[in-house]
Amino acid sequence: MDVDTEFLRRVQNAGWHIETVTTEAVTAKCPSNGCALRAQLRPELTIPSCDTARDRKERVIGQYDDLRRILRSRREKLGLSIRDIEEIAGATGDHIAKAEKDDPSRIPNGQIMIEWANALGFDVVLRPKAITPYGLRVICETRSKLDARQKRFAVEAARRA
Repeated sequence: MDVDTEFLRRVQNAGWHIETVTTEAVTAKCPSNGCALRAQLRPELTIPSCDTARDRKERVIGQYDDLRRILRSRREKLGLSIRDIEEIAGATGDHIAKAEKDDPSRIPNGQIMIEWANALGFDVVLRPKAITPYGLRVICETRSKLDARQKRFAVEAARRA
């Protein structure tokens, strides 16, 4: 029995985060903070549940405006000026000011965002979440290309080394 979109949905619905997918199995990880549990799941076997308890202090950012509001609120609670944050983050003058205001005239690059968040005492963390239904379909539809892609990835990794 091959991995299909329905199986991938069942894995996610059981609380797992998908890490890798082959035609025969899925490697999935427990989403709980600090848990290193991984499982190799196959379509013909029962999918065990995974506890999805998370640290409730985390905030999910869906768009830039969410991030901007959280960072401004934190800065104001700490009683810091925008100039203070720009100095702490090592950002050039007015860069964060233009990014923080309502209807921002500048959206910072990834590095500035990380430094801005760090300056306010936040870690930037990428936490796995459910892959969209379209993403699951593309994964299933491209498994026939997996061997060729893995070879290409290995060549690219060797070039970078």
